[in-house]
Amino acid sequence: MPFCMSISRHIPAVGIGVLVGASTALIIDRLLVAREIRRLVDIIEQLRLEWMEMKEKLDRKRRSAGFTFSSRSSTAGSEYHSVNPSSGDEEEEFEEALDWYTTPPVALLYKDAQESFENEEDETLKNVLQEVDNLYKGSDEDKIEALNILKEHASQYSSNTAILWRLGRSCMLVADIEGAKGNIEQRKELLFAGKDHAFAALTVDEDCAEGHKWYALCLGSVGEYEPTQQKIKNGFIFKDHIEKAIKLRPKEASLRHFIGRWCFEVAQLSWLERKAAQALYSTPPTATVDEALEYFLQGEQLEPGFWKTNTLYIAKCYIQKSSYVDARLWLEKCLEMPSENQEEEKAHGEAEQLMEKYRYY
Repeated sequence: MPFCMSISRHIPAVGIGVLVGASTALIIDRLLVAREIRRLVDIIEQLRLEWMEMKEKLDRKRRSAGFTFSSRSSTAGSEYHSVNPSSGDEEEEFEEALDWYTTPPVALLYKDAQESFENEEDETLKNVLQEVDNLYKGSDEDKIEALNILKEHASQYSSNTAILWRLGRSCMLVADIEGAKGNIEQRKELLFAGKDHAFAALTVDEDCAEGHKWYALCLGSVGEYEPTQQKIKNGFIFKDHIEKAIKLRPKEASLRHFIGRWCFEVAQLSWLERKAAQALYSTPPTATVDEALEYFLQGEQLEPGFWKTNTLYIAKCYIQKSSYVDARLWLEKCLEMPSENQEEEKAHGEAEQLMEKYRYY
């Protein structure tokens, strides 16, 4: 089922070092960094004080009224019931939300559209691509072998988009394997390498749909190693590249789920989380549950039943819109579908819980 060369040459050089000398540039850079840190510290402290004041007011209301307020998300002027109630730790939830809307579901990485090699004249390249595509859906050892094969041919086909985006994908898949083994540093290196390979594919051909897709997915995965401000920025870039991939490959259902998932998770951000995002990045991400639902449904129209979790998220959207009849219909569809991996088993369990909760609404 579907689930991603250094780019240092693509990063603008620090021109100030050329203009005024390395030592002067270093001093200026440190001053700018120190000023930015002080500004962010002041913003965060102000947010903390505002949050504490708001929390105190809410606590007083709870005590005087004798009941607890339910968690809600307000989006585009409409109020939705949240299926993901707040735990009370807003900073932690904000970090989790950032990860959710930029990190691809593992099971969906294996839903790549089938690629034809009929027009490929280079027989060696054709055989390499076919072998790699067969291996990447196999065992962990097969995935590692696929990456090694691509590395062996990387120099020979250094400007070939088909090799480059597959390198991005393989790096991402093997990174998960290494992470499961506890090799954290190797996982990190592979994720950043995958992002660079996918980006390189786009420098060769900006109309490479798979390049956009895997660059977005790799970018989302490296977010756990980057600061919050960069995560927010990456969220915009993630969405932009998935949208470009959709334009280039409009019939791939998995892409609709990716952008639908982005919209859904962004729509869940609380007022405080949005305020924090605005403080860290001038324009915070915005999306609605209705937008998410539209993308999820588009995926089903393109390929009915293509992924169990997609049906679950359609039901979640209907729950937030208080459309409980439609929600139960999609929960039933979800429960009827087989679970082919651990992620889908988790989706099945969540669907059972939601069905039990909303059966008589």
